[in-house]
Amino acid sequence: DYELHQARKSKNQFRDKNIERFSKKLPTNANQFTKQVIGYLQQNGFKAWRNNTMGVYDREIAVKKVKNYLFAIKAKKVPVSDAGLRGCLTRVFRKSHEETGASDVFAVHQGTGVFFCFEIKVGKDEPSKKQLDFIDEIRQAKGHGCVARCLWDVMQVVQQFEAENKP
Repeated sequence: DYELHQARKSKNQFRDKNIERFSKKLPTNANQFTKQVIGYLQQNGFKAWRNNTMGVYDREIAVKKVKNYLFAIKAKKVPVSDAGLRGCLTRVFRKSHEETGASDVFAVHQGTGVFFCFEIKVGKDEPSKKQLDFIDEIRQAKGHGCVARCLWDVMQVVQQFEAENKP
């Protein structure tokens, strides 16, 4: 029994060391990193999802801008140009109704119902005051969260929660 325990312990230490090394690698793409975080959480007993805080594309706004552009061309107020058409197709988003500063990833621990939030940051991107305030509000409500720059940050929050909630 002792030898089997030692072999398992050694194998787990090797696995944990590799996980730590891999998870501390800084991601370069926020979208891929977000998927990685959600995958990790789902594999570890969480219902996790991306919280879309971006504006919503509004086709009606785009159509209205293109029509106005075409009328301006017809009235010879503006020349025909690719830049003019591209301008019509920018800023055609309706404002999101999400809370300002809400984190990028939400999760609920399936065993306890405890809420988690993770603000994804890659490269030199820094969290805003509203994003930091949102995480603080979740923590004050007995939830957990952090600004995640690598998977290791997420793992630390989960492991701390698990250590605090061992039966």
